[in-house]
Amino acid sequence: MRPASHVGRDDTFNDKTPARANVGRCRGNGIRRAAYAAGSSAVYDDWRNSSTVTVGAPATTPVTVTTFTTSATTATPQTPVVFTASAAGGTGAHEYRFALYDAARASWMLLQNYATTPTVSWTPGAAGTYWVQVWVRSVGSTVTYEDWRNSATVTVAP
Repeated sequence: MRPASHVGRDDTFNDKTPARANVGRCRGNGIRRAAYAAGSSAVYDDWRNSSTVTVGAPATTPVTVTTFTTSATTATPQTPVVFTASAAGGTGAHEYRFALYDAARASWMLLQNYATTPTVSWTPGAAGTYWVQVWVRSVGSTVTYEDWRNSATVTVAP
């Protein structure tokens, strides 16, 4: 049971005005939780202990691949094919990673590791069916990728 001093009492904000998104009360254990504006501090009331939590920066718009084009969907060996991606969202500039899939071998080959260059050129050496996958993330991000997309299939005829 909650002590009488907690009944009807609101969370404390270290002299900051709250910007609440959701307030939930879990009556079974007396813990009160809330989401607050970035940089604010909130004291979460629990008659067993109290702690101060600083809320992180607001989330940015996620990075998304907006376009991914190929210069050709049919090609011949030794004729370059160019793949170009663009992205939006995230924080600042984007970096792109391109990998080629060879359907006959069921294997991937890295064409370009993460770089800010949104274009890669590939020159097929043999006939077959191929496509490229682009991964994109914000520069400096440590996640493997934030979004990805496959290109159109490229058929290389002999």
